[in-house]
Amino acid sequence: MTWPATPADQPNEDGNRNGHAINATTFSSSSFQNNRSEMKEGDKNHYRPHQERVLLSIDEAMEKVGCGPFQNTLLVIVGLCFCADSIEITLLSFLTGVLRAEWNLSATEAASITSSVFLGQVIGTLVLGPLGDRMGRRPVFFLSAFIISFFGILTATAWNVPSLLLARTLCGFGVGGINVPFDILAEFTTSEQRGTYLLGVEFFWTFGVLMVAIFAYWTLDGANDWRTFVLLCAIPCVLSLVAAIFYVPESPRWLLSQGRTEEAMQVLKSAAARNGHDPILLFSDVELMDGSGPQHDEEDSSDFLELLKPKWRRITLLLWATWFGMEFSYYGTILIVTRVFMNDGRGDMNDYDDDDGGNHAAVEFEYGSIFISSSAELLGLTFVIYTVDRIGRILPATCFFFLGGVFCLMLTVAAETSQPIAVLTLIAFCAKGVEMGSSCLLWVSTAELLPTEIRSTGHSTANAVGKIGGFLCAYLIEGDISFWIIGGTMFVVHMMTAFLTWKLPETKGLDLGESQISMDNRDEPMSGGGNTNSAAAVRQKTMNHNHSLGPHTGLFEMNNQGSKSATSYSELL
Repeated sequence: MTWPATPADQPNEDGNRNGHAINATTFSSSSFQNNRSEMKEGDKNHYRPHQERVLLSIDEAMEKVGCGPFQNTLLVIVGLCFCADSIEITLLSFLTGVLRAEWNLSATEAASITSSVFLGQVIGTLVLGPLGDRMGRRPVFFLSAFIISFFGILTATAWNVPSLLLARTLCGFGVGGINVPFDILAEFTTSEQRGTYLLGVEFFWTFGVLMVAIFAYWTLDGANDWRTFVLLCAIPCVLSLVAAIFYVPESPRWLLSQGRTEEAMQVLKSAAARNGHDPILLFSDVELMDGSGPQHDEEDSSDFLELLKPKWRRITLLLWATWFGMEFSYYGTILIVTRVFMNDGRGDMNDYDDDDGGNHAAVEFEYGSIFISSSAELLGLTFVIYTVDRIGRILPATCFFFLGGVFCLMLTVAAETSQPIAVLTLIAFCAKGVEMGSSCLLWVSTAELLPTEIRSTGHSTANAVGKIGGFLCAYLIEGDISFWIIGGTMFVVHMMTAFLTWKLPETKGLDLGESQISMDNRDEPMSGGGNTNSAAAVRQKTMNHNHSLGPHTGLFEMNNQGSKSATSYSELL
């Protein structure tokens, strides 16, 4: 953009250029001083001199849009998709138990049914995630929801193990794109409220877990009607798909990263209107900066190899290892709880005769204990929501992973030593609560760590590595391995994951991808506890970068409600 040369661009007696001393505009300092005294205090935020053009970053624009009905609607739609994800995963622990008896399956075949979904997720994340960066978030959202819905329903028609494995693998392929809807919500929220909204999605995940227990009680208790059970479990994703078609727009951050500035502005205006603002007044004489901010280099791309370049290699490998441990721990805990409360209430798998493939006992579950322990996820999630923007992401997540290992070890020991059902339920309740807290915090932190250009690719690859953990834990827990070995393995994995989580940088209070600025300029090891890259330090670097680019680049200004973004021009001076 070419800015007109005016006397306002000349330095004043303070050495500052009047043209950008207020909000990066080019107008006469003297005329502004004369008019300012005549303005009412409440009108100053609406003052627009003739020919004023204000450049805004996408984060500043989102601050103007704010959070309201638009984000709430998006939260429900993305939440339904997450609900479907949790259902398609959680139902496996019930489905394999029933089919192992009905189809005379061996332990390996039963574990393969569970692992097939994770295998599909690994492939799906590697395909659908990069598509989210190349084709856009919206079409990949639709595609993922359609695949989950279609093959979730098709599962009910399976007649043997191969047909079931095919349907579940393809359903898992769709689930592999679940991080794209999550990233859409992250990109439509402000930095101050992003943590709350992203964790709000996790409530739907927990509702899905509880719905599976209810559906299982309705259809499997006595009748063992697993086909109706599977059909009921497909409903939430169908609802999400229909709602997304009408109410989910493309991400303006992604549009800006593709140079489609006008389309991004139209999406922002539409979101502002849904939130009750006047989009014309809100964005009059405003232009968006082409890109998400100075922290994103032009050479960033959505290629997998980009993640392994020196700039991203360290955080990529750290996220991959942490996600592997998180998914192994979370899904392993789900499978352990179901096994503990299967048959006689203590996971007695000895009724199965795997050698001759017959004489399998009827499967029964302690539905009350499973439901109570699953409801602990609500408690863990509520605690995280009220602390995520106060304490942060890394410290609580590290503590939760540590406690998860302790509770998993306690649960397996209690099951092996035939403790009372009340004791097992209490320990399972604690285990499920902390597992939910740690996984939620890692989801939020990952979405905030990566910049727009590679967010879907980076998030999806971490998710893919995590699904490998889910794939492997199924063979550990669904087989006939003793609880002693299971408990010891889970404890070790949890401790390693806690250590890796502690090494992640804190993202509390930062704009999306902003923590990478400090990582690129730090020589000391990353640490969640001893982190030196505070929000203030990172923003100061961003402001220095903006100042070096010139008087009209990336400056912050007051919005129409009189609120101010996190960094003002006076702080820059």
